[in-house]
Amino acid sequence: MYGRMDRSYDRAFLQNTTSGLAKSGGWCRDEEVNASSINDPDPSYSSLYPETSSMGINPGLSVGGTKNFTDQFSMGLWLGRAQRSGSMTERFINYFPVGEDPYEMVGNPLIDPEVNNQADLNFRWEANQTVLQLDLFVAYMQDFISSSIDTTLSPKLPSSPGVRRYQNIDKAFKTGSLPTSPSDMWWSKPEPLPNSGRQLHHHFRSLILAYPCVSTRCSDLPPE
Repeated sequence: MYGRMDRSYDRAFLQNTTSGLAKSGGWCRDEEVNASSINDPDPSYSSLYPETSSMGINPGLSVGGTKNFTDQFSMGLWLGRAQRSGSMTERFINYFPVGEDPYEMVGNPLIDPEVNNQADLNFRWEANQTVLQLDLFVAYMQDFISSSIDTTLSPKLPSSPGVRRYQNIDKAFKTGSLPTSPSDMWWSKPEPLPNSGRQLHHHFRSLILAYPCVSTRCSDLPPE
């Protein structure tokens, strides 16, 4: 198997402070050239896909900003569109169980790139040694890469109940909340030492109560 990715990107970040309250924002453009192929495929695989090589360009763009409404409360909104090609497993796996069930998986080198259109809304409040943060997102996905049972294929292993083949699903929606990132778990609070000109740094660790909740709804999914 052969896979190659070449990536280029541009990004910018802006920050403005008015009356002691900061506003920040930025954008990022990303472009990936993805190419893959397989040499000497197994006959059972080449009988399904005579053509196994593919190449595509995956553009991406995101923009957003964060505003501090008070010294304690801030809110951010970020919008993005990203595209990805299928992984090596999703393209080239050949009758092997790799999922959460015992079904054997068969790749698909002809799957279209998956497109994710996403909006993220986050709220943050902090005071003294307390930080509360809520991150919400909604994603509209096109050509979502998933798998479904293919009754026309027979499994190779006696213990496998059947075969799943990777395919594109026309539309999918994901919504939910995400936990705080690990980078927010530690912070340092400096305290001046009297008559010394030095500072004593108190290090604090956050107690994060995170409950990730994600819901996925797909359309045009074949019945199993």
